[in-house]
Amino acid sequence: MYLVTILASAILTNAVYAQKIATKHLAGVDIIYKEHSFPFQTVSGDLLLQSDLPDSPRIFIVPISSFINDTLFYFGITNMINAGIVPGSEKMQVDLGPGFMFTRWNTVDRACTRPPKNGYYLVGDFEGRHVGVRAPTKPKKGRYTFTLTKMDDADTKDGPATWVRASVYHHESRENCIVGELRFPGKDLVMSGINGSFFELPGLPILSPPERLPELFFSTGKWKKDGIPLKIDKITAVYPVMVPQKAHIVLSDAVPNAFKNKFPNLKTEDFPLSFLATNVVWKRKGVLQERSRGKVMAEDLFKTNQQ
Repeated sequence: MYLVTILASAILTNAVYAQKIATKHLAGVDIIYKEHSFPFQTVSGDLLLQSDLPDSPRIFIVPISSFINDTLFYFGITNMINAGIVPGSEKMQVDLGPGFMFTRWNTVDRACTRPPKNGYYLVGDFEGRHVGVRAPTKPKKGRYTFTLTKMDDADTKDGPATWVRASVYHHESRENCIVGELRFPGKDLVMSGINGSFFELPGLPILSPPERLPELFFSTGKWKKDGIPLKIDKITAVYPVMVPQKAHIVLSDAVPNAFKNKFPNLKTEDFPLSFLATNVVWKRKGVLQERSRGKVMAEDLFKTNQQ
């Protein structure tokens, strides 16, 4: 299953705006856990930025994207939050700078968002109904832990619901950022056993060549449920064929020497996956597949029976 992200937008649906905010999904992985689904109090995953995020082009990196109670969500970091609404003012602001974004689908109800202090919320129906919370910050290289935490219950006109808080901890600075909370249907939270981690360029027409990519190197891993590591059954790299092949995913113990030499302080312990973004066009292996968002090349990187 390929967890395709949809860039959240304001409630604007005309063709001009649609082209303006089109998303170029460069590379992703399906991480299939041994548990097909599981209840949780907390779910977390780590991201290791081996270099600072560039000022341009717009970049969005997601270590966690899955389903909570059958509702799609993503949780990631960007060098430019596309848009947000200031609580209380109901005024849209765009280009909010770098920060974190947490978004869920299947609703446009503003009441499903609790943005943080000095944060933003967003409601959109472009490519699906969704709401989100955004927290501008100044990301820097290093290790981040992205955590989703079950909060308080809520009674709604549609039945019981539960709030989920998104937070990000930067280990080097010991700073913790509250990204905000979203309300999910159901009293008990159950997450799908498939997690998507991906890298994309928001804000470009889908079929246009991307801007020149700066070299970018990051790793993901340490996925946990209630503080206990989740056991992985399979990892599959997925590359949409309709975009330039300028991003590559490898197991971290197979990072090319050229990247190791450029990042002498490379650390990939406990991070099984590494994403490489360059201006080199990568030759793909794997199997051509037809998925819901188009054709992709799928390459299995890890299977339990390989051990």
